[in-house]
Amino acid sequence: MLDQGTEADLGAQLAISPRHLRRLFVENLGATPGQLAQSRRAHFARRLLDDTDLSITDVGCASGFGSLGQFNRACREVFGATPRELRARRRRSDRLVADGAIRLDRSVALDQLVAAVTAVPALVAGVARGRPP
Repeated sequence: MLDQGTEADLGAQLAISPRHLRRLFVENLGATPGQLAQSRRAHFARRLLDDTDLSITDVGCASGFGSLGQFNRACREVFGATPRELRARRRRSDRLVADGAIRLDRSVALDQLVAAVTAVPALVAGVARGRPP
């Protein structure tokens, strides 16, 4: 919504003031509508940086940033790195590892997923009979 309009437009649609809208967003989401929209654009740009070979300028434009400077600032705020640094991480190694996340053993994760999915029918049947999980 905020990519096509302003906080005032969104507030008007919801019949509340822009100030009250910002307060509700911060209170419930921890960010203003503008910050949330910028974060969404930055995360979309991150996907484009990781998954395509578009130029950094094209990624910024495709993500909805008005200028390369705005794109660079947003990436630094959200990811702590410039778009060029983010792309270099992708090319050096797996993105999750490059960002400091842990690498899971897929066989262990798959076993845990299978166990959880297998338990769902019994859990649903117990709840249907009035027994707590």
